[in-house]
Amino acid sequence: MSLRKKIGLITICPENEYQQRIMTSVFSMCEKYNYDVVVISPLVQVANFFKDYLQGELNIYNIINFDILDGIIITPIPMTEDRIESVTDMLLEKIKKNAANLLFL
Repeated sequence: MSLRKKIGLITICPENEYQQRIMTSVFSMCEKYNYDVVVISPLVQVANFFKDYLQGELNIYNIINFDILDGIIITPIPMTEDRIESVTDMLLEKIKKNAANLLFL
């Protein structure tokens, strides 16, 4: 069993420039402080035209194992594209329900 702590980085569409900059910074700091990073992300944007496909991609958030995480970082800006706030609202509810003992950033 590893003694390293794990930070969950919850984002969306990780290949975009904003998310890439966030991930680069998080990876750098986690390496410096000896943390592991678990990236949890669907590969499509919230405003995806194919709603059924989007819903399938968003199911990645339903399999987060909060028990193995010591902290969570969420990138809410790309999740509210076109003023769609349902994804962030769903994540915040899930975190409140399952991760009361985690550090939330």
